[in-house]
Amino acid sequence: MADNVLFILCDTLRRDVLDLYGGPAKMKNLSDLARDGMLYKNAISPSPWTVPSHVSFFSGMYLNEHGVHETEKLKTWHVANKNKSIYKNLISTILSSKGYNTLGISTNLLVSTLTNLDIGFNNFFNIDTVPTRYQLRQDKELMKMIRSGYSNTEIISSLIKKMKIGTLFKYGASYLKTRKVEKVLNFPFDKGAFYVNMLLSGSNWNEPFFRFINLMEVHEPYRHSSYRGPQENFKSPRIKSKEMRAVKSEYILEAEYLDQMIGKIISNLKRMGLYDDTMVIVTSDHGQALNEHGYIDHGVYLYDELIKVPLIIKYPKNRKFGEKKGHQSLVNLSKTIIEAADGGDDHSLTTETAFSEAYGLNVPISRRDAVNNRSLISLYERPRKAIFKDDFKLTVEGKTGTIEEFTKNGKNVLADIKYVKVRDELVNEIDIFKGQEQFVLPK
Repeated sequence: MADNVLFILCDTLRRDVLDLYGGPAKMKNLSDLARDGMLYKNAISPSPWTVPSHVSFFSGMYLNEHGVHETEKLKTWHVANKNKSIYKNLISTILSSKGYNTLGISTNLLVSTLTNLDIGFNNFFNIDTVPTRYQLRQDKELMKMIRSGYSNTEIISSLIKKMKIGTLFKYGASYLKTRKVEKVLNFPFDKGAFYVNMLLSGSNWNEPFFRFINLMEVHEPYRHSSYRGPQENFKSPRIKSKEMRAVKSEYILEAEYLDQMIGKIISNLKRMGLYDDTMVIVTSDHGQALNEHGYIDHGVYLYDELIKVPLIIKYPKNRKFGEKKGHQSLVNLSKTIIEAADGGDDHSLTTETAFSEAYGLNVPISRRDAVNNRSLISLYERPRKAIFKDDFKLTVEGKTGTIEEFTKNGKNVLADIKYVKVRDELVNEIDIFKGQEQFVLPK
């Protein structure tokens, strides 16, 4: 019988925060898992935000191959897996055809039936910890303001100016109800992990099984903070810096709580006697920029804090493999799962080069922000590609062909003439990688 697979995706978890990689967050359960398995040090996500990354994980394709990514017209909710030609190649579909009992559980609505990421699973559950947030979805204008990151004050002010008193009272009632529910559910500190554990404790674990779980604990919003995601980029640097100090502290606490919840999932496996025969994967779809480069949130850029992610894999029977030189592109996860579950090793995971891509803003921006921040939005609305090879990283902005990063071991070497040949070779690799895509390269 083929081995079981448990794939835990920690949404928005950046690598450098974890103590396993030298960070401040104490991750005891992940450390224990790493001792039983493999800790990979060069894992690269193919995208800096959720939907394209997940499609790449499930399909084994980069963004320019599967085409499910942001454009100038398609943002967030409208970027869905509509490329039917890849359905048969999804890891969920392949394992289902092999007789696996496949189950998906997601606490992120961007990983759901709404974005077709449930395809191939026998069963797929979404856990919405704050259902009252969506009671107002029938008012399209109001939902647009909420999703664009308007504060409560800005929403109320807008409704008063437009004399929408009925909608104002409806919004106020829903807001108060939401706050009560959040308090009971310990939201936003817990964004569904507690209920995921409850669901798993009573789920069907008939072997062989494939379980995919998306956990949102380190994703915004955060306690004790008015942090509102991409809209923070439109604040002054002074305000942004002050806000991020509180967010960074909370982010670490959330990561440690996430570790506890993962520990409960693994303990449940052990209690049922399933741990030894199960391949356990813990990774992230992307990180979180906390103003390191003057940018906050995730998406748009390809900085290390956005695309270098943790990766721990405990193989069946606790098999260990030798460390390989190169990078672990998470595009190779689906192939590695299939091979390792059939008794193979991790040879497909590490390759000489790894790429990551972004295609502009991944969230809708309000008309107000668009008018007031045109130059910044113009800078965001550009395609970008990054390549990792050996100790080097090259990032190119594809609207003008500007090199945004050229580093060796994290140090800027763009002006160092002894690396000109390496830089040109990496530019050529990006040229081959992009295929027929319109993407301007450095001259």
